Amino acid sequence: MNDEIFEICKATGEQIGNVVFEADNFGDLYTLRNCKNPESLFEALENLSVKYAKENWTLRLSEDFLKILKDPALWKKAKSLAVIFAVNKYLQRHYAKSVNNKNGGEA
Repeated sequence: MNDEIFEICKATGEQIGNVVFEADNFGDLYTLRNCKNPESLFEALENLSVKYAKENWTLRLSEDFLKILKDPALWKKAKSLAVIFAVNKYLQRHYAKSVNNKNGGEA
């Protein structure tokens, strides 16, 4: 996997993590993690896109990321990286919020 693909997966994962944090719905990350084939992953991403559009949170999945998922040799690695970065972003924002709340502010 080259650096460009890595960065695309990172950006996508961080965007997903931000949206899931705003929605306070960590379960969506379990849904993505549990996808066992490209079809179920595309379906899960479609559901998240519609769900968060309806809730006024923006989840834009790049065409580049979706193209990577079409590659049989890369889809699972791309999914794993995106989920890892999504969880990291979620936890980063959760920690920042807890620190701010402890100090009397908001995240």
